[in-house]
Amino acid sequence: MRYVDAMVEYCAATTHDCTHEQLDLAVQEKELKLAQKVEELEEKLHQAQEVEDKLVKRLKSLKKFRSRFLRSVCISFSDNIRAQCVLIDHQFHGVSLTGFMYLA
Repeated sequence: MRYVDAMVEYCAATTHDCTHEQLDLAVQEKELKLAQKVEELEEKLHQAQEVEDKLVKRLKSLKKFRSRFLRSVCISFSDNIRAQCVLIDHQFHGVSLTGFMYLA
């Protein structure tokens, strides 16, 4: 009977150890998959940050272009108005135009 008790105890301990070993392997596998997912997400985050940096640079470039373009249009418009004012002044031969302002 002692032999049977010892055998049952041994089998129970072995089963317990085997179960723990299987659980440890399952946990390790899940941790490995999780680490792979973390790496994938970090790579995607890095790519997103690169795209964001490019977009910020492009936005700054577009703002500079818009500023230069508007400045150019304003100067052109101002020159055009100034030329029209001179033309009107010559047409009226020095007649005072009340309320008319020349753009500088």
